Amino acid sequence: MELCEFAFNMKKDEVCVNPYHYQRVETPVLPPVLVPRHTEIPAEFPPLDDYSHSIPENTNFPAGIEPQSNIPETPPPGYLSEDGETSDHQMN
Repeated sequence: MELCEFAFNMKKDEVCVNPYHYQRVETPVLPPVLVPRHTEIPAEFPPLDDYSHSIPENTNFPAGIEPQSNIPETPPPGYLSEDGETSDHQMN
């Protein structure tokens, strides 16, 4: 719109953001994208190696720190358990 003193084309420090002061620019429609469909499910999937419990042989630990093989069953004091109760009885 030609009457707005803060129109974008005026190159001022402040810009009018009123959508009624501008002409709408139609965005072009993007062409459709063809995606291949794989309807056949393989009868057998390739085996996956289980590396979830292994540590690489080239792993170095700082002196005095050993890799933890077990995780404590109870959370540290002050944390909430899954049922919402605190595990620290001194907080009451």
